[in-house]
Order: sequence, then structure tokens, then C-alpha cells
Amino acid sequence: MKLAKIGAVAAFAMVAATQAQAQNMYGSVSAGVLVPEKLDIQVGTAAGEVKFDTGYALTTALGYDFGNGLRTELELGLNDTGFKSARAGATSFAITGGDVDQLTLHAAGYYDFNMGTVSPYIGAGVGLTRTDIDAFTVGTVTTGGDRATDFSMFGEAGVSIPVTDRLSIAPGVRYSWVDTNGSNLTAWTFKTALRIAF
Repeated sequence: MKLAKIGAVAAFAMVAATQAQAQNMYGSVSAGVLVPEKLDIQVGTAAGEVKFDTGYALTTALGYDFGNGLRTELELGLNDTGFKSARAGATSFAITGGDVDQLTLHAAGYYDFNMGTVSPYIGAGVGLTRTDIDAFTVGTVTTGGDRATDFSMFGEAGVSIPVTDRLSIAPGVRYSWVDTNGSNLTAWTFKTALRIAF
């Protein structure tokens, strides 16, 4: 009888451990508002800048929660924005066309601060960003599009709010940086993620 009880308890423990291990894996999707910062440029001897429209950002990620506050993720993202205007010296130019799409791939790490009902978090990621720029016109001059893949990274902070034992929402803010051969593309993203444990 005791052996039967021990066997039953061991079987229950194995099932519980398997379920806990499974819940360490999670997936997430997020959507947000992309706010690019102006891009400083040099036109001949005159300093200038390029401004961008407000766009959107979408991501999907597969993550692993170590259970001690640390999480890792592999994230695929899409950013969409466009050129708004340009300035060279004191002269400003309107820009037409020039849709800017970015496909991103990042490996990221996060730390959750368990505060009971909510968990603030901080994190950072590194990876690659492929930027596709459509043809655009500045003033009366039209230029062809461009494509480049560059090193990129980001920092992020937010808060995770549980909805069920497997589902949570996580509003946050991200600052991203793309190295484009001296003219760095930077942006803020105000996002909300949906995370579900497997």
C-alpha cells in the first residue's frame, strides 16, 4: 500500500515537473507606435537633417523563462515608416515617396522584478536589421531606393501584467539603434506585448 502511494506521488510529481518545464517556454507578439528620431546628415559643407513620419512596429518572439527573473528571446520584427522632410543648412525640402521598411532579427535578454501582482522588467537585444528604402523625391530631385543590412541593438523597459496563469500583457517602451555607416537610425517604440506560456 505504501509503495502504491509512493508511486502515485512520484507520478504526480513527474507530471507537475513536466508541466512546469513546459511553461518555461513562451511565445509573444507585440504591436506598437514607432517614433523615429531625426537623422543628422551632411550635404556638402552644410549640416542638415532628415525627419521621418510616425510609423508602426510589429514583433513575434519565442522565449524561455529560467524561473529566477531571467528570460531570453529570439525575436523577429517589422518596422514601417517613411521620410517626412529634409533640411540642408537653412533650406528645407519636402520629401515624397521613400517608404522605409525594416526587418529585424534580435537575440534578447530580460530581467523581471517580481512584485506580486505585476512584474516590471528591463532588457536589451542585439542583432541585425535589413532596411529597405523605396525611391523618393527631395525637392525636384528623384533618387533610387536602397537596401542594407546592418548591426542593431535595443534597450527596453516595461511591466508584465498577468491575465491568467499562462497569459500576460506587457506594455513597454523600446529605444532602438541601427548602425548605418555613420548615420545612425534611432527610434522610440511604444508597444504592448501579449505573452503566452506553452
